[in-house]
Amino acid sequence: MNKEQLKHIAAALHAIALAQFAVFGYTALIAQPVAWVQLTLSIIGFFNIEFVAVWVLSYVRDSGNPP
Repeated sequence: MNKEQLKHIAAALHAIALAQFAVFGYTALIAQPVAWVQLTLSIIGFFNIEFVAVWVLSYVRDSGNPP
């Protein structure tokens, strides 16, 4: 894969992370009572997906070689 493809994959992962957190995090916050387990898992999922996006981008910055 070339650098542009890796950047596109990282951008898609970022959008997926935001959408996941928006849906599951918001529904956890508006639940009565607040669904703390769902909110916590949503936050963990968000950071995991963002970590993968940054990991993909590190290959663009370092050598351009795909993972």
